[in-house]
Amino acid sequence: MAALISTAFDPSHAERALREDWRSTCVDGLSAAATPLPAELAHELADAWTTAAHEARASVGVHARFALQLMSLGAPAPLLAACARVMQDEVAHAQACFSLARRFSGHDITPEPLAPERSLDDDRSAIVLEVIARGCIRAAVAALCAREALEHCQDPATREVLMLSQNTKAQEAQLAWRFVAWSLRGAGADLQDRARVAFLTALGGQAAPGRLGEHDRALLRYGVLGEAQRATLEQRVLRSAVLPCMESLLARPARA
Repeated sequence: MAALISTAFDPSHAERALREDWRSTCVDGLSAAATPLPAELAHELADAWTTAAHEARASVGVHARFALQLMSLGAPAPLLAACARVMQDEVAHAQACFSLARRFSGHDITPEPLAPERSLDDDRSAIVLEVIARGCIRAAVAALCAREALEHCQDPATREVLMLSQNTKAQEAQLAWRFVAWSLRGAGADLQDRARVAFLTALGGQAAPGRLGEHDRALLRYGVLGEAQRATLEQRVLRSAVLPCMESLLARPARA
């Protein structure tokens, strides 16, 4: 069992199957009131929420592995408890996303067991850099993207899922920042320098804001950001939120 838990999971490895055991009753209760949509729009929405569902479900496995890494590093109990809460929230998040995918596609879509990708890594530096990328950056961006989508979304069922997504990803990002702060206490200059490089590398991209077309607005009404919108928002979040947090974290004096 430990060998299975101590692996990273990739949602692209999961086979998709017709099942009912990953539905959310909260979203299903609103499904009957869904307004019929053009087939192309419904298909695109179903794909977007299916992808989100697979990513949320894979995140459960990633945090199961992270829990073992925390234990191998001797992390304090509050970090382990927070990791367990994130896993539980991601299960509910995945269920809600699968239910939305079903709502727009007309059938249940859930994955088969996820394939293991690699074994447990207990190197502190490698874990810190992975958590920076996964949690401090990607989860923080995902939380703000969910909030942005929520501001434009007009569909009640989707708004429920976006609120859940925002809260779940915010908790994941908070856990990541707490872990990195704990890991850097008393760490040498080398790890701090590598952490800074990891943050600054993510800030290197550029995204030019584009005008929203009618198709983009139709997606937004159902809580889905277009690729250009997401890229623009990502750079804004990195510069206005992630970078100041990084500077504050790395400016603290190291202590045992």
